[in-house]
Amino acid sequence: MPPKMVKCQMCGQMVTKRKSWDLQALGSKKTGRVCKKHEQIREIVEEMRVERLMEMDMARASRALHIMQGVAFVQIQHSFFGMPVFLAYEHLKRSGCTPDMIAEIKAQVAEQGGPQMSDEQQMMAVIAAADLRKRGLVA
Repeated sequence: MPPKMVKCQMCGQMVTKRKSWDLQALGSKKTGRVCKKHEQIREIVEEMRVERLMEMDMARASRALHIMQGVAFVQIQHSFFGMPVFLAYEHLKRSGCTPDMIAEIKAQVAEQGGPQMSDEQQMMAVIAAADLRKRGLVA
């Protein structure tokens, strides 16, 4: 079976479908296909690839920050306010943490020695909170 041929919307040349890009996939409102050999198209594809990589990096960073925040929440709620650990995890679940994020938070809490903060950690948390308040960064 011969390869399907399409007409390039930029130069009008007939090319195989495999050697062309769909305009809508490149973000255009127009329909049709364009040759992969055009420099403008290669630039658009490279920009899209870089954008996708940046989005993936941001998603990973955001997830890591959520995990760190969850660990701190569990430890602070348990150490300062005596909240049972299972209630802290339930609160995280209700606030949008996925089951795999909860599992990772539990693993991090266990890795750090459990939910109870040491006296030194508690003192550092109080000093950091006071400093943030003094600077006007928290109410």
